[in-house]
Amino acid sequence: MNEIDNKIERLIDQQSTLGKSPDLSQHDDQQQLQFELQLQKKIDAALGRKFPVEPIAESEHREKIQTLISNSEETSVSNSKLPDRSTAPVWTLVLAASVLFLVGLLIWQSSKSDSPPDVKYNRQSLAMLYKDTVDRGFKPYYVCDERERFAAEFETRLGVPLRLAEMPEHKQMVGITLVGGVSRITTSMLGLVNDEPVLVFVDTLSNDDEEMRAQVGKTDGYHISRTAKHGLVFYEVSGFKDPQLIEHFERVDSK
Repeated sequence: MNEIDNKIERLIDQQSTLGKSPDLSQHDDQQQLQFELQLQKKIDAALGRKFPVEPIAESEHREKIQTLISNSEETSVSNSKLPDRSTAPVWTLVLAASVLFLVGLLIWQSSKSDSPPDVKYNRQSLAMLYKDTVDRGFKPYYVCDERERFAAEFETRLGVPLRLAEMPEHKQMVGITLVGGVSRITTSMLGLVNDEPVLVFVDTLSNDDEEMRAQVGKTDGYHISRTAKHGLVFYEVSGFKDPQLIEHFERVDSK
């Protein structure tokens, strides 16, 4: 987390404690902080509209807490009845040592091999990844305001430098995140359109396949769109029927 992110977190805490907007006059980067706070406010408002939380009655709240305490006490009693490990037979210790030896041998043999074993990437549906990202607060891995850094991130991970063309006021880039998607190298961008969260997954076209293309359409209440350009594939997930942000991705021309 960079210095700006730290400041934003502290200011949001102050705002929650004081119940009013914090005083930014003491900060040199007042303009940027004001922009970040307004952006965070829009994100929070969008999440509140999309996932409203019903208030819980005080009696119900107390009942849930009491249930958690009771379950915790039952678990403690159950654990206290477990046998003392110090009384375990000697043969179990010998067996554990043998297992550790075999595991170590397998690791050593793997390290001697020229080609490491292929670990299959465990995919999740794009709709699920979108919902999880929104549920966690729609926070980016990092805010990427600098065009050079934005382009470098995509070039490093996908081999193609990208930038965002000028967007209208009702569309905003929130930041970059790495939550998976098409493959383990998928690089995603969080954005807001009319204050509604939009997530764009970007990967190489060679990693795209029929399993991914089958998700296009309406899935679990979310709309998924697909576009291929610049040797890359773009999947956009949001509540909008038509894609909103994919069109703004451009390839940076090499000089």
